[in-house]
Amino acid sequence: MDNLYNLILYYIFTFIGDYNSLTNLRYINKRFKQIINSKLITGLTLNKNNEYILNKFHKQLIYLNCNNYNLTFLPDLPKNRILYCENNKLTNLPELPNNVELICYDNLLTNLPKLPNNRILNCSNNKLQYLPDLPNNKILNCNWNKLTILPNLPNNIELTCYNNKLTYLPNLYNNRRLNCGSNYLMNLPDLYNNIELTCCYNYLINLPELPNNKILNCEYNYLINLPELSNNIELNCEHNYLINLPELPNNKILYCNDNNLTNLPNLYNNEILYCNNNNLINLPDLPNNKELNCYYNKLNSLPNLPKNIELNCSNNNLINLPDLPNNIELHCNNNNLINLPDLPNNKILYCNDNKLIYLSKLPKNIIINCKNNKL
Repeated sequence: MDNLYNLILYYIFTFIGDYNSLTNLRYINKRFKQIINSKLITGLTLNKNNEYILNKFHKQLIYLNCNNYNLTFLPDLPKNRILYCENNKLTNLPELPNNVELICYDNLLTNLPKLPNNRILNCSNNKLQYLPDLPNNKILNCNWNKLTILPNLPNNIELTCYNNKLTYLPNLYNNRRLNCGSNYLMNLPDLYNNIELTCCYNYLINLPELPNNKILNCEYNYLINLPELSNNIELNCEHNYLINLPELPNNKILYCNDNNLTNLPNLYNNEILYCNNNNLINLPDLPNNKELNCYYNKLNSLPNLPKNIELNCSNNNLINLPDLPNNIELHCNNNNLINLPDLPNNKILYCNDNKLIYLSKLPKNIIINCKNNKL
């Protein structure tokens, strides 16, 4: 019954107004008056009509949602377990010894209280320089702060700490998801069980073993090589100093632009490949590829490609192209092409700056740039 009373009160407080208004209602009975003054009020979603409840009952509130309210402080909340106070102007928080879920992003917080029982914490977009111990935390989001160090963290934590000033991370045993991009990291801890890692925009020279990883984004680092990776990984390793890649037999998505690659591994199952701005002389077979971007390399030829591929092979040393009967968009400018294959379904064709002598019949309404040829 207490839960039913609380539910009824929630709607009364939210949609009718303050206590004085309630006492004037014709149909309100004594039981509701007792509830209003009782200890049954344990939850509150703050609005202008019920501010008095926070002032009067704050010490017994278990749940409080006061987001987007321009608050500069909160009263004592000794029993609070769930607190949503994001998008305010808070510079500090009261003690929260029983809190298990705290969402306080987009404030002006410079520190947090002790959170011995917290399991979920989102404190992103504040001015935090350090965090309290979080012995029971499972999900931590502390992006966009001024953190230079993290406390020791429990096993199995999901950690998002990008855009800070971190130079190293604590041990993350059994971590499965980690986003530590845009920091000052030069190395990472053991991540043997990690399945999703984003560590872009750091100073990493190498990565730990990642045998179980499924999604890896390590772009904009100083990596020379990669560890062995799981078969079906999605990989973004753009803007590094990689000379080669590990085997990727079941890879479907690969972004390896702006490296020093001279060849690629077997990519038989690959569907999306971006390998621009490398030193590639040839490509592996790509029978399942749907989107290929390989411009600014040293390619002399292309493998046989699927019929409906989207292809950008501009700025290479290509003399001819494979058959592309269902191609709808082709960028092959700035090569040494003498002729093109038939393109009966093509919609967009950029073949400028080649050595073309003639063009085969092209579809109506095609968008074409063929200047600087010998046509």
